Amino acid sequence: MEEENKRKELFRYLEETVGGSAQDWEVNKTHSHPPAFTVDEWRSHADKLFPDAKMCKNLFMKEKKKNSIWLVVALEDTPVDLKKLTKYLGFSSGSLRFAPEDVLESTLKVKQGSVTPLGLVNDRTEKKVNVMIDSKMVEDPEKNLLFHPLSNDFSTVMKGSELEKFLKATGHSVEYKDFSTLE
Repeated sequence: MEEENKRKELFRYLEETVGGSAQDWEVNKTHSHPPAFTVDEWRSHADKLFPDAKMCKNLFMKEKKKNSIWLVVALEDTPVDLKKLTKYLGFSSGSLRFAPEDVLESTLKVKQGSVTPLGLVNDRTEKKVNVMIDSKMVEDPEKNLLFHPLSNDFSTVMKGSELEKFLKATGHSVEYKDFSTLE
């Protein structure tokens, strides 16, 4: 029941900030499926539910010395080289790692396997999370993207332009980066 209430709150926020009705977000743009903890598990459900949507992978990272938290979001088929990403962000080699589950739960209020940029709705006040988005995700503002709406047993489709509106509304500073240009 708690998960359902969190989703309903998210859909109301999407209604206020992105447009559409909360009911449309809940009924037409979101579908349930068995829990998917990896992109591979998710693909088998997503391809049936949203054949025209691009799946996205979400990496929740923490830099161990500066205590910096990063949400890195890319198209599912975009390679993300963590060594190059660490260097690009100006951190020492090996210092950027996947964040522990307690950090994930205290900032985005989601569990492992459910990481999503939609979780930034829960970090609007403190803004502890830095955000980096694969620029290919928003090149076409009409491209349908697929995310978990705070739990990995549901998928929500939104356009690239809607993602950008949502991110802006949360107040997070967002860096858009073509990951193929990281050196």
